[in-house]
Amino acid sequence: MDNLLKAGAFAKLCRTTKETLRHYDRIGLLCPVARAENGYKLYALSQIVDFALVSALRSTGMALSEVRAFLEDPGSERLQQTIGERVIEIERQQRDLEAKRQVLVETMEQARRLAEWLDRENSGDEAPRTAEGYRWRIRFCEEERFIEGAIPYKEGYEDDFLAAAVEHLDYCERQGMGATFQEAYRVDAAHVAEGDYAAGLCAEARVPAGAPPSDRLRVKPAGTYLQLLNRIDLSPLMQAAGDGADAAPPGEPNPLFAAYDALRALAREKGWRLSGDLYDVVLSTYAGRATDALYTEASMMVEIEPVA
Repeated sequence: MDNLLKAGAFAKLCRTTKETLRHYDRIGLLCPVARAENGYKLYALSQIVDFALVSALRSTGMALSEVRAFLEDPGSERLQQTIGERVIEIERQQRDLEAKRQVLVETMEQARRLAEWLDRENSGDEAPRTAEGYRWRIRFCEEERFIEGAIPYKEGYEDDFLAAAVEHLDYCERQGMGATFQEAYRVDAAHVAEGDYAAGLCAEARVPAGAPPSDRLRVKPAGTYLQLLNRIDLSPLMQAAGDGADAAPPGEPNPLFAAYDALRALAREKGWRLSGDLYDVVLSTYAGRATDALYTEASMMVEIEPVA
């Protein structure tokens, strides 16, 4: 009897209660190995392992009846199938949690990047500006990975644009990325060179390095980038929408594309060579009032040595 424990001591070692042990005993899941002459239930130290196994199986969502059946016949085909289904469900939950984690990481990164731009101005160390008034800087950027969908825009074919955007969102959701919300865009180098940004527009959803392979994966290479902060005043757009007018009247420049023109014009002015695709990431995390502004960061890889 020296190696046996009373129910209270055994419960304490297992971090549980005597009530739980009594319930497990009643249903035949974990029974005491002996009883003392005074009626005390006694458990063996080795049963701590049994209790740990029961707790582990319960934590996966298995019912007590399933746990008991598994312990009685670990090789049961039906139970093996049940456990396999539990593994699949846990893996799904892991993907969901990773997607939620990614949202939080992206939100913090968006806020950090925007604050970095704006804090320079507040501290008196304002970033230089283009002739059009855009802030700009040159930064080394690490590699980024995106899942992308082509969303070319053409006046008169707005329904096709919306359908492509919805298809991209549906694809991201099927890939377990439905929780992400940060907007990002890419325009391929050929359309950038032509200045036809709308025709080469792609929607981008950032993915971590360990994400599953996809035929829509786009890698933004590491390198030195010319970055431009675009501030889009939302109040005129919201006013136009409230009046039932077009958000962008004919002849008015698209505020995204005007920033792209300014980025290229700055490079020409400085004698720098731009290469690769153009990327644009929305930095605003919450628009708030209709009078607020939307900030985006447009960038292209740059060689700052003067062009011969």
